[in-house]
Parts: sequence; structure tokens; C-alpha cells
Amino acid sequence: MKKCTNRRLIPFIGPDGVGKTTLIEATCSAAGKASYYRFKKMFRKSLLYKAVLPVMRLRTKKAMGFTPQKNQIDDYCGGAVLGIALLRYPLLWLQTWLKGYLLSNRYYFDFLLKNSRFEGHESELIARNGFREPFKFFTAPTAERIAQTYRPTDGKQRQSVSRTKNIVVFLQNRDFFGAQICHIPFLEALRKVYPGRKIHLVSKHKISYLFKELGLADEVILESGKVELALRYFALAPEITLNLRRQSGFVNTLVGLGSVQTKIGFTSPISRKLFTRTRTYETGVYRAQNYLRLLDREMEETHFSEGNEILIMPGAGGEHKIWPLANYLDVARVLSARHPVLKIGFVLGAKEKGMREAIAQSGFAVYDNLDIRALVEIVKRAKCVIANDCGPSHIAQIYKKRSVILYSDETYSARRTIDEWFHKHDRAVALIGEAGAPIDMIPVTEVVANVEQLLCC
Repeated sequence: MKKCTNRRLIPFIGPDGVGKTTLIEATCSAAGKASYYRFKKMFRKSLLYKAVLPVMRLRTKKAMGFTPQKNQIDDYCGGAVLGIALLRYPLLWLQTWLKGYLLSNRYYFDFLLKNSRFEGHESELIARNGFREPFKFFTAPTAERIAQTYRPTDGKQRQSVSRTKNIVVFLQNRDFFGAQICHIPFLEALRKVYPGRKIHLVSKHKISYLFKELGLADEVILESGKVELALRYFALAPEITLNLRRQSGFVNTLVGLGSVQTKIGFTSPISRKLFTRTRTYETGVYRAQNYLRLLDREMEETHFSEGNEILIMPGAGGEHKIWPLANYLDVARVLSARHPVLKIGFVLGAKEKGMREAIAQSGFAVYDNLDIRALVEIVKRAKCVIANDCGPSHIAQIYKKRSVILYSDETYSARRTIDEWFHKHDRAVALIGEAGAPIDMIPVTEVVANVEQLLCC
């Protein structure tokens, strides 16, 4: 029986006039597999309800002294109404099974309290009038979750609600580290453009928690389903929403249908009609720059107190992207010999633990498995960064550090990668391997020459 009662049913409850119908309709439009259900249908469509309605009307009129409306009859005779609804509960179970999520306007417990629609009459639980015993014979329907809506009752409450200004950002869907890092300039600018707001990031991946660690978000919301996401989004009632997922029809529709003051995103057939402001996504522009343009900002010059350390990042997500460790060690030895004042440090992640021993034996510093805050700080202080096309290299790129990034063209895709994933500026160099050949073919002398040229500027 438990399997039958725990269905995908989400009731919206609350007083009249708070927007339950608006929230349900918007959620259904955006979420797809969700249907609007008026709970009153559970009893008002019943032949038994129609048969006893005259009796309930007379009873209510006698008690209140005037001819009642239907809602008032349902309120005063809540026990009878609730019993009829419980008899028809299997129909509601069948609805959830056939239609997926069922969003119900009101629910059973709205009728446990009588006299709520009559001024001057004290509200009371129907169980006090002898209904407790009969209910033990009915299966108790269980909702998956409940959406409670409220209406402020005085000026102080309204004022406190209006002071909570939320910004929701739908992060881009890629889960790898470099794609996440490209959000940082955008989120830093968002904090400056809209100070004092609470920033809520919507992501499909746990890696996005790094933004909370960096102080760039107040909350990271992990998606668990379209209906849950729609409910959470509408509950936040954001002042501003920014959508970085230009190809997501669901998110564009969800944002577009919401009553949000400012809706910003990349141009799409949906956003063009429903958003406040859109920008064209340019595939030949560094991804972090595209995000910034949603705020009418450009990548800015950053000025940090630099040390005398060159950081080398020998790892990468794909084997074809990795320049041999032996080559990086040769670069480190040459630079150390020619520039004794410089320190050389290797930044390693969990995948590069096998490189640690060889680097340590060569006498160079190793920064192993740093947390995100420590990693960002060490890159900010670096004199120069030498790296494969890897996630941490984007920290150097977003802050316009001197950097030499090595790209494999073994699969003939380096040019397309650089268009979107390399930040072109006067202190950055992209070294591309031979087309169709392994990245190993990039000579050590070329890497050293480019680093020394950057050190002069």
C-alpha cells in the first residue's frame, strides 16, 4: 500500500490570492511532464457530493444565518467533503501514474479545519466533531512534497520580503574543471554590478561548489529533476535571472515564463521573445569573455603582487594533450640555469600523482592537490605559467598572467579549441603541435624561448 500512496504528487497550499494558480501553470508550462489539478474535482465531480449538497447547504445556512456560497459549504461541512474525496482517492493515484507529476491546487488537509471562511467564527479541527474514528478506515494519501505559499499580513512583513533580493544564474552544463573556471570573471563582475544581492547558482554538477568556497555564490542548487527545479526557482522569486545555457529550451522557457524583473541570456528563438536582454554568443571569443558580455563587461587587466616563481602544469584531461614530463623537466632545468633568481614549481592534481617522485628527485617544488582557494592564490602570484591545455591553466588565462599553453593538433582540432578556450592577449602564447602529429613534437627550445620572451615584458 505504501507504494500506491507515495506518488509524484505535489500540493500547493496557502491562502486565497497568493498566486498558487500562477505558480502551478508556470511550472507545468516549463517542466513538461507535469499537470495542473484542482483538488476540488476530487469531491465536486462525485455523484455522492451532488446528492448531499442540498443537505449541506441547509445545514450551513442554519448555522450561519445566511445563504452560503459553495466554498463556504465545503468549509463548514469539511468532514463530509473530506470523506467523499478520500473515497475517490484511487482516481488521484491513477492520475499521477498516467501523467507523471501532478501539481494540486490545495489538498486534503485544507478541509481538516472548518470555519476558516467565516468571520467572527472560531476555526476548529473537524476531528473534534467525531470524525476521527471514521478516518481510520481510509488510506492516508501521501504527497512527495508540499509547496507552501504565504501572504504577508502587515507592512513590516512586506518590507522584510522585499529586502531579500535574489539573483539566479543557470551555469553552463560542462562539468570539467576548466569550463567551471571560465565562470569566475563573470561571477566576480556580478558581485560588483549587483552588490548586496544573494547569488544562487543552478548547476548539474557538484564541482560547482567551488564558487561557494571562493565567495562568489551564496548557494549552489544541484538539479535533481525539472519539476523540482521549477518549484525551487519560482520559490526564490528572483529579481534577476541570468541564463548561460543558450541551447537549453527548458531553461529558456522556465526563465521566460517567470515573472522576473530582469531576464538576461544568450540569443535563442525563445529568449529573443521572452527575455529582457539577450546577447549573441560568439564562438570565436574566449568563453569567459562571452559570459562577461551578458553584463556589458570586458576582460579586465588584473594587477597582483607577483613573485619570482614559474609554475608548470604538466597534467591534462586527455592523454593526447599531455606534453611529456621529461620535456617539462628539461624546460625547468634550462630556465633555472639561465635565471637562478627564479623558482620553479610543479602544480599536480590527483591524476598526476605518478609524476611526483620524478619531480621531487629533480629538486623542484611540488604543489600537490591544492584546494581551489590555494590554487587560485598561487597562480595569481606566479611570474609565468607553462601548461598543457588543462583546467588549471584557465586560472592563469582569466587573470591575464604570462602564460605559454601547449596544444595538441593530433586530431586536427587545435584551431577550433583555441578559438573558444584560449584567452588571446599580449602576455599569452599558444604553442600548437604539428597537425596529425603527437604533442611530443613541440621542441623544448621553442617553449623556453617563448617563456624568456614573456619574462622581458
